[in-house]
Amino acid sequence: MLFFTHLQLAKILNHQDFNKIQSEYWVGAVLPDIRYVSAIPRSVTHAPFENIKDLAAEREIYKGYLAHLLIDRYTVESGFYKRIRAKAPRRLRWVFSGMLINVLLEIKYLSKYEMSADKYRISAQYDSKLINFGIDEEAFNGFVGIIKKLVANPELESVLNIIKRNPNLSNNLKVRRYFGLATFFLKRRWLVEYLLKVINPEVDLFEKGLNNIVIEISK
Repeated sequence: MLFFTHLQLAKILNHQDFNKIQSEYWVGAVLPDIRYVSAIPRSVTHAPFENIKDLAAEREIYKGYLAHLLIDRYTVESGFYKRIRAKAPRRLRWVFSGMLINVLLEIKYLSKYEMSADKYRISAQYDSKLINFGIDEEAFNGFVGIIKKLVANPELESVLNIIKRNPNLSNNLKVRRYFGLATFFLKRRWLVEYLLKVINPEVDLFEKGLNNIVIEISK
């Protein structure tokens, strides 16, 4: 799952009034995917839950980090992608790769963010304990800068331009594939609307299931 998707799902998982959610929670909610702009392996950034639970009681950034990991785990445990493919019309099942679903979700949640009165406040100070997850201060500050640009320009075309201008993002092979697919959809909104109608029932079920999860932190 991608950037705006993780932010919107982290909002569901927080179970608080939007205005009460601290700004560094949002940073934590996408921080494990810093790997897209750095050489940090996913196996390092997506650390064991217990390592994060101990820290989540100290700072909201780690609570957001834990939310990200919980979302990723629930995605696998719920069989989210498999369910979408199984429920899609037979002639379309081959179309619904994980990458396509992720791009459709990003467009869906980006649109919801554009129309929402709730805008994320992005701010966080580096914590030395983040080095345990392979994240140094320079990489952290650079990533937060990118996050701020993205939330300040919440339209698909603007997001794609930010990706295109950032060498760390544009040189990442996986990001380039996402970029190509999103660019294809940019002028084919009718196709996006059709494909979203196919996946929306499963997305709604996924959100309901996520709403029942509580972020448990060590005390």
